[in-house]
Amino acid sequence: MYGDQQKSHAESIIPIVLILILGIFVLAKFGVIDLSGVPVVGGLFGTTIKVALIGHVDPKIQEYLHTSDAVIGARIQTVPFADDSQLRFDNVLDDYDILIVQNIPVCSRAARKTITNKVKAGGRMIIIGDACTQIEGDETVYGWDIGIHLMGDVMPAKIGGVTHERIPVYRYPVQGKMLAVDIDHPLFNGYKEWDFTSTVYEVFINDNGKLLATFETTSSSGKPIVVPAILESNSMMGLGGKVLYFAFNPADLQSETMFLNAMLYLKNKQG
Repeated sequence: MYGDQQKSHAESIIPIVLILILGIFVLAKFGVIDLSGVPVVGGLFGTTIKVALIGHVDPKIQEYLHTSDAVIGARIQTVPFADDSQLRFDNVLDDYDILIVQNIPVCSRAARKTITNKVKAGGRMIIIGDACTQIEGDETVYGWDIGIHLMGDVMPAKIGGVTHERIPVYRYPVQGKMLAVDIDHPLFNGYKEWDFTSTVYEVFINDNGKLLATFETTSSSGKPIVVPAILESNSMMGLGGKVLYFAFNPADLQSETMFLNAMLYLKNKQG
């Protein structure tokens, strides 16, 4: 009799346990919890890439990220940081695999420090246009190389400098071709050129920068112009993180494949 009661009690618990397990699997499927690091079970869900969207990242780029699972072989979980107020705390970016920084030209010194330290510690970043080139409360500063906690230490591009007054970044419309300089780079999958119409920020290659693609267009006088389009940072002996810089809005290129190639490249890049 006692044994029958024990058996009946155990059988009544089984459905509850199954419901709990199913609930955990559903939460993992939708990225609410991450089981990718759990042996055996994690393999059922693949890798989750946590991406911090800093600033106002273009909605088209966010669409690329949210529909990328089958292409990139991993789920992408995005968390927005519309302003830099949350970035004023150390270690706030520790749990993120990739940072995407766009449409936030003014950043605090604390935010620049947090971003720089994340990359120096091995983080991966895509930075677009003039993001974080101005410092909050200082009208004489313009560029990543200026001030303490230099973002210029990790950036492959240079822009601006110290001025007596803040000078707007030089940008101009381009209609022409984007050409791959390093055709074998994983971003391009062997493609050599793309038709392109957009606005380009004028930047220069930093000492730790590598040119991946250029824009080729003509001036008003008909002279050919070649300007940097995409750069990446070089790391010494595999130390530090990796930065991809786009001198234009990647959404304007209408190439979801290339942007997801960039995500996949950063996901797999080991320094």
